[in-house]
Amino acid sequence: MNLFQGEELLSESDNKNVTLTTIRVRQVEKSWGSSHVKSIILEHVTSCERKYSSYYILLILGIAGVSGGIGSEQSGLVLLGLLCFIVYFFTVRNVIRISSPSAKIDINSRRMKKQVALDFINRVEKAINDRKL
Repeated sequence: MNLFQGEELLSESDNKNVTLTTIRVRQVEKSWGSSHVKSIILEHVTSCERKYSSYYILLILGIAGVSGGIGSEQSGLVLLGLLCFIVYFFTVRNVIRISSPSAKIDINSRRMKKQVALDFINRVEKAINDRKL
């Protein structure tokens, strides 16, 4: 990322996909045959949030299926329970969302500790506050 005159790097993700500077937040996503760049100027940030969601019902059904299937020796029920476990772990979402009126940056924070995610949000909010002073 090319910095503007007077712009300083404040934080950068380990994989270099997300960058926080004294002027903006930028996300670069690359996948097979495509690339997407989102940039939000700090003055336009309207909210920062950490969102966690999952389908606990799948976890409960998985436990019930496996324990019920083992207790009654029904392999089909055990397989259904294991399938519910697998689907549950693929549906867990943990993101940091930075929003502006026209764009949203969603940062996958699934493998990030809660405190690290909150520290990043605090850095964004501090950078916004410093811009206003």
